[in-house]
Amino acid sequence: MLRLVAIVYWLALITWFAALVAGGATAMASFGTLSRIVPELGITLPPFSEAEGAEAGRFVAGFVAERVFDALATLEWVLIPVLLATVVIQWLTRWPERGFANSLRMALILAASATTMFHLVVLSPRMDSALADYRGAVRSGDLAAAASHKQLFDRDHRISDPILRINGGLLLVAIVVSAAILTPRSVPHRSGSGSGPVFR
Repeated sequence: MLRLVAIVYWLALITWFAALVAGGATAMASFGTLSRIVPELGITLPPFSEAEGAEAGRFVAGFVAERVFDALATLEWVLIPVLLATVVIQWLTRWPERGFANSLRMALILAASATTMFHLVVLSPRMDSALADYRGAVRSGDLAAAASHKQLFDRDHRISDPILRINGGLLLVAIVVSAAILTPRSVPHRSGSGSGPVFR
């Protein structure tokens, strides 16, 4: 039972961290590259002026990054309850042993879960709404309204981006602490007993 819980715990924790890294890498690549090369690709875009070529690139990059972050959000809705359930089971069964390191591990996971839920429940709906309004205004050619909606999106993005970065750090530290307290430590057996390593 505890072995199964440990397997599920590791899968959920590492998948969550990997998904955050993938989301960040995709956003950096798409916004860092498309904002430069879209004006050179001859892609038909909404009526941005020539002076707004970089903004046109970000408009396209947003569609690329959005798919990745939507997938990340879906994963988080699944992974967070699973991960918290495994932590609760481990706490109730007193494995690993309760101590500072274990309390730190749980605090890191709880902090990442709480900030992520704030992002999913509060920030994401507002950002999605502002983004949809922004795209609609751009398509209609109303760039003044588009700029207003983009300001609303950027307001929440300035909160969202640090949350994702901090959560990545929290989960990375949680992985390191988990490895320290959940990995069995082998003790060389004393000579004469004829048995293999003893794990504790």
